[in-house]
Amino acid sequence: MGFVKIWVHLVWTTKKREPILTREIRREIFKHIRENAERKGIYIDFINGHLEHVHCLISLGSGQSIDKIMMLLKGESSHWINQSDIFLLGDLLKNKKVIHYRQLRYLAEKHESDILKLRFILNPFSFVFLLSGQEQFHLVMETLDTREATYIWHIEKDKQELRNQLQVIDRQLNMIRNDGRQAFLESQPVNFSRILHDYSDEQKGFILWKDLLEERIL
Repeated sequence: MGFVKIWVHLVWTTKKREPILTREIRREIFKHIRENAERKGIYIDFINGHLEHVHCLISLGSGQSIDKIMMLLKGESSHWINQSDIFLLGDLLKNKKVIHYRQLRYLAEKHESDILKLRFILNPFSFVFLLSGQEQFHLVMETLDTREATYIWHIEKDKQELRNQLQVIDRQLNMIRNDGRQAFLESQPVNFSRILHDYSDEQKGFILWKDLLEERIL
């Protein structure tokens, strides 16, 4: 009786080949894919990747198809990434050398995760937090490792109004991603403010930023 072993090299990329898979992110993704594959009886011989793609070498088992394997690995891992933003942030903040380490830690502690899932955007790589004041909700966008101002949207403290304004803000975030921050600022957004960072001294700059932020969270 003959013996056949089929090896398949799978490759998939980030959306629009955005270079967002940093070393820390890749490490977590590879670990999750291996654990998921083991649970589902999929043998992965090798997995690696770079900033914009993941590739792995698998051995097809009896009754397994390429389509099914791709759904179980790529589809599931994409879903896991989308559901794991807060864990992604935690992993990224293990590196205390990122420019806005202190600001992101502070915002993560105040994020209202029971109301809104933590969001991130790719260009520039940023996180969007929901903070709750006495009178308003505040959506705060902070970049990970680029020298950009903190962007804040102020919303009436009503969950239905928050849902309505999220649709508007999503369009504005798309404008920032596609056309740049200057185009967004020139559109004169309402109920919006920003905080410029002082990078001359890390500790002093964080304290000044925190004081300004707390003045605006009404």
